[in-house]
Amino acid sequence: MSGDAGRRRTAERWADAREFGEGEAGKTEDGADENLGKLGRLLSQQAGFILSSAEAQRGLLNKAQLDALTSLIKLAEKFATLARERAVQEQTRSDDEIAAVLERIDDRIVELAEEHARRLGAEKSDE
Repeated sequence: MSGDAGRRRTAERWADAREFGEGEAGKTEDGADENLGKLGRLLSQQAGFILSSAEAQRGLLNKAQLDALTSLIKLAEKFATLARERAVQEQTRSDDEIAAVLERIDDRIVELAEEHARRLGAEKSDE
């Protein structure tokens, strides 16, 4: 593949990644994690293409490749931030669910204790 054709192909793939990312921005339904993973893999693949191209050119990056790698790094940082935020949200949700279950268990224990106390009271009055 010639240098120009390789650069056009890389630019086209980078444009595809941007379009994919823009389409997924703000998506909150259940598939959001899967889509972020797909986007991350696509961006990683793009970085691989850029680095392979640079290696073929004796390790030299042109301006477009350097700009693309800079954008990839920024996106990777955003992904890391999103991942941390989602982990905190999941942990909070999990903690809230555990708290609700423990509250129901506590309520049931109180109900059983009250019932047992009533039975003991009834037995005492029968004697």
